[in-house]
Amino acid sequence: MYGVFLCAKVLTVKQELYDKLYEAYGSLEYTEKIMLTQHLGFCPECFSTHYADRNDLDKNGKPKKKPRCQITVKCYPSAGL
Repeated sequence: MYGVFLCAKVLTVKQELYDKLYEAYGSLEYTEKIMLTQHLGFCPECFSTHYADRNDLDKNGKPKKKPRCQITVKCYPSAGL
């Protein structure tokens, strides 16, 4: 019983943390958002840290996961890298 309560409490605290983080990110200016996404390596639209390249497949025929920072420069060249 205690484990279920602890798990629910952890999930509640994490959800509150994520809500505050999204709120703080949303209050940034555009240039601050781009600088932060490039520094931390995530997509400013979907918050993903990786992307799948459909043209670069592994030995099983599945797209390889690549770090987001490789395409951030392509997507946002005006960010001043």
